[in-house]
Amino acid sequence: AARVAGQLCLAARMSDSAQDVEAATRVDGTVAGAMASLHADGTPMLNLADVIRRRAAATPHALAVRDASGEITYAELDRRSNQVAAWLSRSGVQRADRVALLCGNSTVVFEVLFGAAKIGAITVILNNRLSSGEVAAILTDAEPAVLIVDRAGRSLVGSTGTASGGCSVVTFGTGEFEALRDAASTIDTGYCPEADDTALVLYSSGTTGIAKGIELTGRNLSAAMTFLNRGIELDERSV
Repeated sequence: AARVAGQLCLAARMSDSAQDVEAATRVDGTVAGAMASLHADGTPMLNLADVIRRRAAATPHALAVRDASGEITYAELDRRSNQVAAWLSRSGVQRADRVALLCGNSTVVFEVLFGAAKIGAITVILNNRLSSGEVAAILTDAEPAVLIVDRAGRSLVGSTGTASGGCSVVTFGTGEFEALRDAASTIDTGYCPEADDTALVLYSSGTTGIAKGIELTGRNLSAAMTFLNRGIELDERSV
């Protein structure tokens, strides 16, 4: 998750406009390919919620994400993100609330990223190489409503049901997150964030002081993914 977040941050800084986004790419299996897609009227997709909806409609059976535990298609990722959105909403998470992630690379990162977008919540991705003290400081600053972790992330925040700042902690890979997600509705919320709404917050390394949150909007991410597509020449085999 830290590597994915770093690429997003770097590309967003180097690309400040999505106005010249090219036609939909052939990439199946990358957020980069999806974010570089266009609406039917030729305008770029500038929010994460529409990205997964439209890619799932266009290529439902194409491979979207692969991790050590398996792989999922765009249709499945869309369905799971609907369930994450429903679970978060039922848990009291509202528009502009933060949903934090502390984990290694996983399909869950994208389920949460897209799911949070479908209710207007903001995903905060933490570097899983941070110390427990650094994690605590960021959580205190970010004030997330919920923190989603893997087993290793759980060890950094303790075994209780809450973390710094009082947010609830839910673990995936143990069955806890999966049970909450799978019990939730698969119906899409239909919510579409504005292009300039904050979609993602990444924190700086803090090497020169306290780590600072960097807000990225849907417009920033669209430009970033276009830059990545052009820079590393993704194709239909990329995942």
